[in-house]
Amino acid sequence: MLSKDLINQVPTQLTITILVYCLLASLAGCKKEEQKVVETKPEFKPQGLVLFVLGEVKMGDKQLKVGDVVPEKESIKTGKKAACDIQITGLDSDVTIRLRENSNFALSGYLKKEVKNLQMKMVTGKILVNTQKLNTKESVETITPTSVVGVRGTKFEVEIGKDLSSSISVYEGKVAAKVVIPEIEALPDDIKEKSATLQKLDAYLVEKEVVIESGFSSTVTKKYADKVLKDTGIGEILKTADKTKLTEELDKKIIPESFTEKIQKLKDQEVQAPLVKVSAKTFEEKLKEYDEIIAVEKTKLKDQKLKDEEIQKRMKSPELMKRIEQIMDKSAETLLLKSGERIPGVIYLEGNKFIVLTPEGKKEFDKEQVQDVELQ
Repeated sequence: MLSKDLINQVPTQLTITILVYCLLASLAGCKKEEQKVVETKPEFKPQGLVLFVLGEVKMGDKQLKVGDVVPEKESIKTGKKAACDIQITGLDSDVTIRLRENSNFALSGYLKKEVKNLQMKMVTGKILVNTQKLNTKESVETITPTSVVGVRGTKFEVEIGKDLSSSISVYEGKVAAKVVIPEIEALPDDIKEKSATLQKLDAYLVEKEVVIESGFSSTVTKKYADKVLKDTGIGEILKTADKTKLTEELDKKIIPESFTEKIQKLKDQEVQAPLVKVSAKTFEEKLKEYDEIIAVEKTKLKDQKLKDEEIQKRMKSPELMKRIEQIMDKSAETLLLKSGERIPGVIYLEGNKFIVLTPEGKKEFDKEQVQDVELQ
């Protein structure tokens, strides 16, 4: 039999046990609730609004038209004698670009220490960038196979040559152009971030940036990257090292002291592209073109009706029609349809169809629909 004292203790012990169990269950429930709360990191995903299209401008298989939205990381490709104006959205500042023919372009962005970093990657072709003064919470870079061009607020142009060289010309403000080493850029991010050698090299390349001011141009070629790879020994390691141990190989075989000594021996002209004066004629012509690449006001972007009205107004701009004539090397005419409708634009015949290039986009008509073609 149980003693009286033991019997008296049972309710107390049972109560304590129940209380402990309830407390543990409650804590477990809280943990489950806590697990449901997922902290979302703020992101910056820029988009582009298409303001002008000439010729073949595609996003994947889709032919772009005025008013279309270009998402982040989607490649835009322009064909021969094609052009496309895009306004970047998601920034407080106004950034507009013009892609010229045979270009391959994509937008991307990331947020770092509350700064919105916009990256415009050019694989081929030519881009004209019109950037208003950026605030301290925004950054814009144009990335090519051989350079990174950073801006604070300016008008500049980047053209990629067949040899992947980057010709950078500035028409207002100034930019900083840094040599890019494709072999290093192709490495996984964790290797670039963990390797002390690569971090030191990046700091050196930033130090050797070329500042290009208004009225000047500079061409960054692959020879600068090749020179750095060869003289520092990094190039040989990238070719022969075990890729799974690349960070260790880089930081073991290249002693920091000797690496510093090696990069200090590189002469400025071996890692910095020379500056060349832009001709007065080219400078004047480019500024006129930049007058066409103007952003839609932020207040109008937020209102669909106002945005559409503004875009339609721009499409009637005589300057854009002149630009089409210049790009196509053909004067504008007027297509007279049998219905009585008149379609002005640059006209040419393609099979059994009349093609009319206008600031609103390409228009097609069967021969049977056409009455005549008139000179303007």
